[in-house]
Amino acid sequence: MSYRPIQVSARKTICHKRAASIPMHEQKIYLVAPDAAEYSSNTWLTSDDSLRNNSPETAKAIRERLQQEADRSFQTGVTAKESNRSDLAIAAFEQALRGYRRIHDLCGMVKVIDALFILYYGKADYCCAVDFAKDYYVAAQHLNNRKMQQRALSHMGNAYRHLRVYDKALECMVKSVEIAQTLGKRRTLMMALNNLGMVHKHMANLGAAIQCYQQSLSLAQRLKDVGVEQQILKNLGNAYHALNNHEKTVDVYDRLLKLAQGHMDNAMTNRILRQISMACCNLGRYDRAIHYLKQRLKLAQATRDQRSEVQTLESLSICYDALGDYENALSCREERLLTAFRMGDMSLIQQATSNLKQACLAVGDFARFIKYMDYVMESQ
Repeated sequence: MSYRPIQVSARKTICHKRAASIPMHEQKIYLVAPDAAEYSSNTWLTSDDSLRNNSPETAKAIRERLQQEADRSFQTGVTAKESNRSDLAIAAFEQALRGYRRIHDLCGMVKVIDALFILYYGKADYCCAVDFAKDYYVAAQHLNNRKMQQRALSHMGNAYRHLRVYDKALECMVKSVEIAQTLGKRRTLMMALNNLGMVHKHMANLGAAIQCYQQSLSLAQRLKDVGVEQQILKNLGNAYHALNNHEKTVDVYDRLLKLAQGHMDNAMTNRILRQISMACCNLGRYDRAIHYLKQRLKLAQATRDQRSEVQTLESLSICYDALGDYENALSCREERLLTAFRMGDMSLIQQATSNLKQACLAVGDFARFIKYMDYVMESQ
């Protein structure tokens, strides 16, 4: 029996018989590209001999059974994915993909490929993710579906970015933006521009990255998508920081801070307050840095985040030192030492004790130094 060659997603040509024997993680999907006239409701292109060698009526019955089995496997994968059982979901989706391939159900294959890309991407298996993204793109071209092509290019570009193959990531993201512009979907264009900006930043094309982020930010604001706006502002602030443009960094982080505080996002607020205070220090604006650090200290105490509390107290003491306010600097170092004792972190206690000792000796406050040395000895 002869087997019809098929193209393996721009990789290599293989025959149906061999494709059926290759493990799923190696073979992914092998798309047949039939002529439009050949691919009709009465023709099933398949590697399955039971469909090739039976009458049309029998073949149709077998095909319907295989379709139902593949659909059940797909639904099992969806259920497993929703319950965060990724390994079970992958196994079910790969079984569904084998079934859809046997009956050449291209629509079924496409939805499975997309799901498998997301799962492998989520597991940080970016090599497999790239392969599935390539297959998704082949399917999108086969269906002449521009929306799917844009999504596939975005998938591919993100996976290549994580693999640090930045030239290919850039090529995919540029094409993704070009297609998004023709689709007339602002949300799609917004995400495509943000993705392109991230690739430019990793390639140190910071000017181009900032331009992409600004365009993406404008769309997010028009769409009133606060979640995406926060993400883009963070990326934009990081780009300005990488450029050592601390004025712009502070401006962008301050806008991001207002959004995070407005949505009671304590984790995001904590990170932004730290970053914005550092940018203020780089500008020599220690009074403004203290303003943000006090907010971070209050948040850390309210959320019982002792690690952030000791970090913030140390940053505050440095800022007060820079302003010549040694009394407040010493008070911050005292509080840092007491917090270290509450944490029971001996390494941190030793570090805080050393810092307090140096500060006391620098200003000649030997009484305070002796007081805390006695406290340390009594606590051990």
